Amino acid sequence: TLALLTDASAAEREVLSAVAYQANVAVLHTDAPVDNHGKGEAFSPTDLTATSLATCVMTILGIQAKGLELDFRGLRVEVEKHMTAEGVRRIGRLVVEIAFPPGIPEDARETLEHTARTCPVRQSIHPDIDLALRFERERPAIAQHRAFAQQFPAGAETGRTPAQGRMLREEARIER
Repeated sequence: TLALLTDASAAEREVLSAVAYQANVAVLHTDAPVDNHGKGEAFSPTDLTATSLATCVMTILGIQAKGLELDFRGLRVEVEKHMTAEGVRRIGRLVVEIAFPPGIPEDARETLEHTARTCPVRQSIHPDIDLALRFERERPAIAQHRAFAQQFPAGAETGRTPAQGRMLREEARIER
């Protein structure tokens, strides 16, 4: 059931919503991003799409790892969401970085990578969304990505929009 927050101000009621989960007390709050008339104080619906993909990958990998009797503590999944810059506002690209914990045997990696590629949320994403799943084998994906991304500025000093700068950083990282 989707309902506006009961304790929200009039301005918040215009953009915030809350979704109760079944009959328990968990409530998921959402907000529009700042660049789309929101306050950016909670997940946006498109943030939840990206988060759903990452958590689905983690969940299904955890189930598979348990069945293979693997210690999967230390699994890291990062997702980047890129909105379209022109036309209808929508998710244009999702990049998922998956870093397996150390010590996962090669034959198990192949099985786990296949499992990640077939997670239900990934299979539900519209084909117009560019979706990249990448598997990091040696270093934690998040630390590696941040260190590399810092080499490429993403602001007005480059003559590019921040979104263009992010995309250029991503393309450069892919080429490396």
